Amino acid sequence: MPCYEVWGAEKNVHDVGYTFLFKKMDWSSVNGFKVYYEINYARLIYTIGIVTLIASVIWMLLLLWEKEDRRVSITAESGEERRE
Repeated sequence: MPCYEVWGAEKNVHDVGYTFLFKKMDWSSVNGFKVYYEINYARLIYTIGIVTLIASVIWMLLLLWEKEDRRVSITAESGEERRE
């Protein structure tokens, strides 16, 4: 999960990175304040969009491959010369 490590009353950003989904606080402290995590929603939406795009392209390629494979097998069954 992309997040900011935030500390203090002014919500100062200590670090930006990824963390486990259910981890809310870190045991470290900065200037006497506990560090906690805020979700970086823009980065999360961007990551989900990229993963969805990649999965969609792979799915479309597999559908195209299955359609091409079915067309070749139908051609072979009809007695025409089989492509390889």
